[in-house]
Amino acid sequence: MKRNTMVCTAAGFLALLFGAACAKEQPKGPPPAHLDGLWHSLESGTDEGLGRYTASETWIILGEAYQYYAERNSETAMRWQDGTRGKIIITDKEITLHPQEAIRQMSDWEPVEKGGGANETYAYVLDGDELRLNDDRVFHKKAHRYEGDMFGSRNMEIRLVIGSIAQSGEVSGAYYQYYRNKKYGEPIGLAGRLEDGKLALYETGQNGANENQASMEFQDYTVFKDSIDGVWQDLREGKESNSYKLSLYLKLTD
Repeated sequence: MKRNTMVCTAAGFLALLFGAACAKEQPKGPPPAHLDGLWHSLESGTDEGLGRYTASETWIILGEAYQYYAERNSETAMRWQDGTRGKIIITDKEITLHPQEAIRQMSDWEPVEKGGGANETYAYVLDGDELRLNDDRVFHKKAHRYEGDMFGSRNMEIRLVIGSIAQSGEVSGAYYQYYRNKKYGEPIGLAGRLEDGKLALYETGQNGANENQASMEFQDYTVFKDSIDGVWQDLREGKESNSYKLSLYLKLTD
């Protein structure tokens, strides 16, 4: 009887060890979804008393930092805007915002809230470039789009688009366009990287030429800045004196 008890006890102990080993080998739950980038929502409609309106919301997320901005305009000249920046905690199911600072708050009919405000938690579903929240809001991932001027021997309007910046600093999907004849021209492709706060972009020329034709450089760049200043420099032989100052702002609404 004792021998049987010992056998059963040993078997039970081995089963526990085997179960613990199996449990240890089981894959963990999915890691937090990667939400770095600019997420945008645009809505239009008709509101009783205010008439036709457009409303937009933008989130910029980078690691554990975020910036949020919302704007609403109506045909009755009523305008509302609100924003915060702070810390964001992302799990595989929820997003929690910890506002630390209010930005660009303005309202024609409501008092402006001072400070960052209360924490907010949302359940979410990420489907490719679409982000859906549990309060029925839907955001789409967008490139960073800047518009503004080049100042030099003459003034020119341009648009600069940055598709994404990897954690390594490598830039992809970047190009710029000149505004002429009431429309933006053909995109001019750019390659480059962000390193130690300096964003350097290079126009590599046509037909896959390896030699850089021009450069754009922005000091103290972050994805959260609403405006960026830099320099466009001609790199072609004999044309190095051809340079322009850049003054661009982040275009949040379509």
